[in-house]
Amino acid sequence: MNPVGYLLISMCFTSSVLAVVFWIAWRTFGREAHALTWSITFAVVTLQRVLNLGKGWFPDPASYWIVVNAIGVAAVTLALVGHLQRTGRPTRIGALSTLGAIVCLAVAWFTVVQPHVGLQMAIQPLEAGVLVCWMGVIVYRFRPRPTAAEVAAAVAHVVFGLTQLLAGVVALLQGPASDPALLDLYLKINFLLMPGAFVAMGVFVVFILASDLAEHTRQLAGTDPLTGLLNRRGFREAALRAVAQALRARRPLAVVLADIDRFKTINDEWGHAAGDEALQAFAAKLRRGRRVTDLVARIGGEEFVLLLPHAGAEEAVAIAERIRVDLSDEGLRVGDRQIPLTASFGVAALGEGVQQLDDLLREADDALYRAKESGRDRVVAAGLPQPLSESTGTVGR
Repeated sequence: MNPVGYLLISMCFTSSVLAVVFWIAWRTFGREAHALTWSITFAVVTLQRVLNLGKGWFPDPASYWIVVNAIGVAAVTLALVGHLQRTGRPTRIGALSTLGAIVCLAVAWFTVVQPHVGLQMAIQPLEAGVLVCWMGVIVYRFRPRPTAAEVAAAVAHVVFGLTQLLAGVVALLQGPASDPALLDLYLKINFLLMPGAFVAMGVFVVFILASDLAEHTRQLAGTDPLTGLLNRRGFREAALRAVAQALRARRPLAVVLADIDRFKTINDEWGHAAGDEALQAFAAKLRRGRRVTDLVARIGGEEFVLLLPHAGAEEAVAIAERIRVDLSDEGLRVGDRQIPLTASFGVAALGEGVQQLDDLLREADDALYRAKESGRDRVVAAGLPQPLSESTGTVGR
C-alpha cells in the first residue's frame, strides 16, 4: 500500500473516533441536536474515506468521483447545520440542500457531460472552503467574548477552509485537461496540509462541547431551579461586576428588593403547589418588567432582587411600581379560583455613602422592611426626599 493509502486509513480511524465521541456526547449531555449532527457528519466523512480506499469498487472513475464529491458536500453541509443549531440560528436546510444539489450536479456535468478537469476537481473544495470559513465566523461570533475553545475552533475552521480554497484554486488552474505539476501540488495540499487541519478542527469542536458543558454546569450552579432566575450565588457574581463597572464609568445603578406579601398564608391556605406557582408567576413578572441589561434573581424563599444598570433611584421606583401594579391587578389563578397576590419593594441606588453592592442591598433591605411595616403592596425608596405617590402606595424614605 502506498503512503496515501496509509494516510486515508489514519483519517478513517480519526473521523470514526470523532463520530463516536460526538455520539457519546449527544447521549450523555442532554441530547443536544448539534452533537448528534456532528456525530453524523464525522460518520459521513468516515464513509467518504472508506470509498477513497475502495476506488476499485466503482465501475468507472466518473461514478467514483461523483459519489465521493456528493458525500463531501453532505459532510460539509451537516457540519454547518450543526454550528447553526448550536448557536440557535436558522438552519436553512432548504437553501443548503439546494446549494449542495447544485454543486453535485455541476460536478457530474463537468465529469460526464462536458468534461473539464479543472472544474470537476475545483467545485466541491471551493464550496467547502467557503462554508467551513463561514463556520469559523459563526463559532467566533457566537458570544461577545468567545471562549478559548471557540477561538481555537474558529481558527482551525478558517485554516481548514483556506486549505480547501487553495486546493480548489490550484485544481481550477489546470483548465480543461490535467496538468501534472498542478495536480501534484493539488495532491500535496490534500494529503499534507488538509489532514492536520481537519484533525485540529475536529478536536477543537470537541473542546467546544466540553466548554459548553462547563458553562452549562456553571449556570446551573448559579440558577434557581424553580424559577429559572439567578440564585443568590449567581446574582452576587454578576452584580459585583456590574457595580464595579458602574463605579468606573461613573454611571448610575440601582437595586430593587422585592418580597411577596403574606407568602406563608398562600402556602398554608392553598398548599405548597400554589406557593410554587406564586413564585413562578412573580418571577415571570420580573422577567417581563426588566430591561436587557438588568439582572433578576431569587435570593431567598419569597425574596427577589433586580439590579438595574444605568438607572437612578427614581427610574428604579418607576420600574418597581409598574411591576407592583401589574402583579396586584392580575393576582394568581389556581384552577378556577383567584388568589390575591401582591408584593412589597425596596429601592436603593449608588450614591454618597453607598458605593458597594453590600451597601446597596442593606439600604434596599431597610426600604423593603419599611414597605412591609407601612402596609405592604408598595414601593419604598431609600434616599428620595418625598413620597412619589401616596395613591399608588409608593412612599419615600
